[in-house]
This record gives sequence, C-alpha cells and structure tokens, in this order.
Amino acid sequence: MDNQDCIPAGYRLLQAHLILRHGDRAPTANIYDAPHGEANGITAHTKAKAESSYWTAQMPSPLTLSSLSTMFPVHFLDQHDEHAAEKLQKTSANYPFGLLTRRGLHGTFSIGQTLRAIYIDNNDNSLLPKDGTCTGEGAVAARSTAMKRTVESCQSVLHGFCRPRSMLEQGAVQVGVETGTALELANFGFMRERCPSLIKKWQASMATEHAQQVERETTPLVEELQQHYPMLRSTGMSHTSKLLKAFDHFKTHSAHDLATAKGTGEHTLHTLKLWAQGHFWRLYAAQHAAQTTLMCRRILDRMDRRLNDPMNTKVPRLCIYSGHDTTIMPTLATLMLVVPTPEQEWPPYGAHVRLELLQKEASIAKQTTEDEDSAYVRIVYQDRTILRSMNEFKAMLGSQQSTSFEVECQDHQDSIALNPFQDNR
Repeated sequence: MDNQDCIPAGYRLLQAHLILRHGDRAPTANIYDAPHGEANGITAHTKAKAESSYWTAQMPSPLTLSSLSTMFPVHFLDQHDEHAAEKLQKTSANYPFGLLTRRGLHGTFSIGQTLRAIYIDNNDNSLLPKDGTCTGEGAVAARSTAMKRTVESCQSVLHGFCRPRSMLEQGAVQVGVETGTALELANFGFMRERCPSLIKKWQASMATEHAQQVERETTPLVEELQQHYPMLRSTGMSHTSKLLKAFDHFKTHSAHDLATAKGTGEHTLHTLKLWAQGHFWRLYAAQHAAQTTLMCRRILDRMDRRLNDPMNTKVPRLCIYSGHDTTIMPTLATLMLVVPTPEQEWPPYGAHVRLELLQKEASIAKQTTEDEDSAYVRIVYQDRTILRSMNEFKAMLGSQQSTSFEVECQDHQDSIALNPFQDNR
C-alpha cells in the first residue's frame, strides 16, 4: 500500500493542494432553547444553560485567536463587497454555538504539522525551505469560506505548517476569505450566491415522492425528539431542518462523549447519519459538478502554471482551501474517490483531501518539466490513495466538471433562492 506519509520513491513533489473540512466545533444552535414566542420550561431552561456553559468552556482563548489573526491575517477576496467583514463577524453572533473549539484548533494544527513532516522535514526534495517556510513570495496560498470556524481552522493549519519563529514571519500568509463574486468553494453559501439554480433544484427535490416518503418514515423520530428538545417544536422550521438540527446535536455531543436525552444515544446518531448520508449523497451525485467547477479550475490552473514555469516564485507551492463537510462531499464525488452512496462515511471534523502534483525524477533530470506525461497527481483521502497521470487527472476532471457553469447557474426567476437547510454545516 502507498505510504501516505511520504512522497513516493522516484517522484518529486512540485505542489500540494489541501481541501479541508474545519475542525471540531460547537453545535450551530442550543437545541434546548424554546421556539420563538414560547417560554422555556424550568427543566429545558436548566439544560439550555448547561449546554451553553459547556460549549463556552470549550472555546479557545481570545488571546490565542488574536495571535493567529496576527500571524495569518484575513484578506477579503471580493474587494468590492462592502459588507464582507460584517458577514464574517455575524457567524460568531451566536457565541459559542457554531464556533471552533480548542479541540478543533489542536486538530487542525496537527494537520499542519503532519503536512510539514511530509512536505518539508522528511523529504529530500522539500516543497519549501525549512527556515522561513512561508515567507517566500507566493509560497503558500490560503482561502476560506466566510465562517469563523473555517477561517480559524485555516489559520491553525498554517500555524502548524509554517512554524513561524519570529515577528518577521507574521503576516507572511494571508487567509483569503470568500464573499460575493469571489465565492468558489462548494457549500450552501456558494450555491446561494453563485449558483442559485442549484438551491431551487434542491427545493424541488423535496417535493418528489421519494422525499415525501422519507419524511413520512422519519416523522416518528422527529416527534419523539421533540419531547426532549424544545427547538424541534418550532412550527417555522422545516422537517429537513429539524432532522439536521438533531443530527448536529448528536454528532457534536458524540464527539465530546456528552450525554443526550434519555432513551437516545449512538443508535439515534446512526439513524440520523443514515438519513443525512442518503439525503446529501443522492443530491451531490447529480449536482457536484457545478459546485466544484470553479475550485477545480483554480487547482488545474495552478498546477499548469507550476509545470510550465517551475522557476516562477509567484506560483504557490502549497494551496489550502478551508471549507465544510458540504465542501468535501461534492469534491469526493468529482474526484471519483468516493462513489456518493448512503453507505459512505460522513466526512469527520478535519477531514481533508490532498492533491499532490508529482513529477518523475528521471524526467526532471532530462529537463522535461513541460511534458504532462511525466507529471502525476496523487489523491489522498482518509485511507484511500490514487495516483493518476496529469493527463488522466485532467480527463477525469473534464468529464466531471460543468462545461457551462455560467449558463447552468443562471436564475431567470424573480423569487429568492433561500437555503432550504439553514446553516447546519
């Protein structure tokens, strides 16, 4: 089996791309809070306070986050979006809910350390120098969705990888945050802003007989959970959103070994996970191409630039894309690394895809770096590894990408394409 922790013998690493799901986080909401307009009972109120207290205690210190932002400051990619900073700040308005935990910071920092061990410390042909790893012009490029947890995850990976040793290295790498016209990473925000037609297709899919049958089958579970979790009694929340809120509660609590309502547990999480896998994978199987097209275009462009002009110091050596499970899942489908079926595992916190641009050392000796037949791409995800020639990789993406993204994503209707799942990433 290919050793994922080192570059294959006979190859030299030219460039690496990391597509990341953020680290461990708090639930997106306090599920013990009563629906709007209702008063919490004494028991629910007590549980809501305990829930909030626990997750508040899991938050990183403000000093830690401030230090990360100093080392790797935020840069908004759409310079014409006057509300970009406000959009990012709003994602922490429900503090501590939806935010990265200390465990999430540690986990993503470890990912950065692992990448450094593979690409810098344990490689004779290092991707970047050991000293001042990230200070060179264009050495590392990083972009993130406009969410606090993805930005902080990206900064933490950079901290582990760059290993800054002096004040001179602070600010060497900026985290480009996507808003407005700069959105490229697959997630609900991307669909809503750049491809609203996909949102409407998802909404339409909920009216199918299959979707209605799934709702009928899961209604008893929702009704049972409503007895324990006041938020799920909301009349303004869709059936799908209730299931997602419940799934979110159970997976975050399971990650921290926290108790759930009496009579529920891992079996409930398993049931919710099967529902979520079936629901999302079924849709990604049909729609992933449009969602990943812009990100894959950027990746291919950077690979081509690295191959065609290997001495160009402005071409990044490491590229980080920090997103969500809703970024990883369509990416797996596009890369044909995981066939999107309900049986596949849900991407865990910190799940990431590595795309490594390699070249045969014999070709380097002959100075044939422009020859794509000598270039390869290694795709790594969890315990899966695939090595494809550059030509095969391009052909695979070409068969999976949307060739008419702009046309496909046009929305000729006047109605607003709302996110049917709320923010559960």
